[in-house]
Amino acid sequence: MLANLAFFLAIANSANAGWQYTKWGMKVEQVIAASKGTARRFNDTSSDPLISDEKGATGSFESGGLKFAVTFYFSKNGGGLETVDLLLLDPNSQKVDGLEAVLIGKYGTPYFDSGMIEGAIRNRKWSSPEARVSFFEEFPNVARSESYEVLYEFIPETKGFWVWSEEINAQNMTQERRAGGLL
Repeated sequence: MLANLAFFLAIANSANAGWQYTKWGMKVEQVIAASKGTARRFNDTSSDPLISDEKGATGSFESGGLKFAVTFYFSKNGGGLETVDLLLLDPNSQKVDGLEAVLIGKYGTPYFDSGMIEGAIRNRKWSSPEARVSFFEEFPNVARSESYEVLYEFIPETKGFWVWSEEINAQNMTQERRAGGLL
């Protein structure tokens, strides 16, 4: 399962950077065409409070026995693809452990790990030259159901300093939490 799952995590080289069949900066129509029928235009105007881009297309993706609902987000200023959000469908501990192992195998130790927040949420982040990768785990409680999601976010050169400073801030927060006995 892990060997097949590694396919889904492929981020191409800098000249072709993107996720799977997409390239950063593609327009909605280009993403839909490149998906060969697995993505369709998204007509709902609701937004995700965690993502500043607009939803443009949704679809599905399967790899290594895992099924994902995929949402493609596009720059609000008429630009192209900037974020790909993969929500794991029908999660179980084996699938989640496999997904986590592949992320660590591909990207190494995350530069940020929130640890468990209030016993319900955990967020880890990695960066590559082309994208920031986040793995969100939400554990079930009275207010929400269990969910696992992988987020790929384009890092244009103009955002390079922001990403670098976010990494430094994350390292400092981790050191402060350790010093305070929180980790």
